[in-house]
Amino acid sequence: MNVMIAEDDYRVAEIHEQFLKKMNDIQVVAKAQSAKETVDLAKKHQPDLLLLDVYLPDS
Repeated sequence: MNVMIAEDDYRVAEIHEQFLKKMNDIQVVAKAQSAKETVDLAKKHQPDLLLLDVYLPDS
């Protein structure tokens, strides 16, 4: 499963990524820190799952 993380706090994004790396068959394909970056990377990578922060600075 390809996962993308959208989180403006890089420390929280890193925690999510480290947790996901421990799981089999899961790959973090992208991390975004803004709403615009999230949309752009989601279009590019087409993740199966998006872990989305409730608030992003430019949303």
